Amino acid sequence: MAYAVRSDLEKRVGADRVASLADHDNDGAETPEAVDNAIAEASARMDGWLSGVLDTPLDTTEYPVLRGYAVSIALWLLALGKGADPDGEEAGLKADHDEAMRFLMKVGEGKLRLNKESAAAPGAIKIKSRTQKYTETLLETF
Repeated sequence: MAYAVRSDLEKRVGADRVASLADHDNDGAETPEAVDNAIAEASARMDGWLSGVLDTPLDTTEYPVLRGYAVSIALWLLALGKGADPDGEEAGLKADHDEAMRFLMKVGEGKLRLNKESAAAPGAIKIKSRTQKYTETLLETF
């Protein structure tokens, strides 16, 4: 199961940039299957790290953070297919990829946990707060 789709990549960098990154032979036309292959490889890499601690594949509606990381990895894989220089024009894509990989490694090593997002209605507000330590009765004892 893929953790992202083409439109997710396009939301991040725009359709023209995705098409440009997918032109691996620099002929002005997108290399067939380049985007799908990058997304599939990104998803496989993610499953590889996550499968040690979770049953994969995971549902991105429960773990929406995974979609963003899949996009970061897939965009860098597309850039690599085009011969990107990690220190050049695509350095931002490389940095995003590296951040995603660090996160996945920490989850895979058990240093971080993925928390499920509850399926809230669109536009719903979610509030989370700490347990109150000082109550009226506790303060009266002072």
